[in-house]
Amino acid sequence: EVGRELNRQYTGWGWVLVSRAAVVLTVVLCAQALLALGILGMVIDSISARIYPNEPSAYTAVAATERLDIRIPVGNDILRVYRISIGQADDTPGVWEAEVQLCAYDRIPGGIVSRRLMEQTWLETPGGRRDPPKGSGRGNWRVEYGSCYVSLSPEDTYVVLRFEAFDEQSRLELPLPEQEGL
Repeated sequence: EVGRELNRQYTGWGWVLVSRAAVVLTVVLCAQALLALGILGMVIDSISARIYPNEPSAYTAVAATERLDIRIPVGNDILRVYRISIGQADDTPGVWEAEVQLCAYDRIPGGIVSRRLMEQTWLETPGGRRDPPKGSGRGNWRVEYGSCYVSLSPEDTYVVLRFEAFDEQSRLELPLPEQEGL
């Protein structure tokens, strides 16, 4: 009689299946987080862009580089300038270029960033010369990485980073890292 009452109270496999499905889902989410796959990988990219973005330079031999931490709020996004480098262009030997590496992310971790911000950012010399854009960058919904380039003259001591996005304009002078042989 006691056994029949217990069976009546604890019948069905519903809770057993739900608990096992929860364990499997937890294992899958942990694997995605560890391997940076799927949506969790995008969130990890977004968080690393806030803490320590580290993308390799496009130059095979960098003459000088300097880490920066300049964050510019633009609408709901943040444009972060994190490195400036000087190197020789691989396609035209003897031509020195400045490379500014930047990333854009949403103010809310894991939020969606606008691609227009990176597309409307460029680099120019103090005299206003700017080179045609080169394709450089990667990204996903959560963070966009990119680089801007401009050819340098021996008298250039700084470059100007400009952007026009979301009815906002900005002009930022960035001193070049010191190096010899330019």
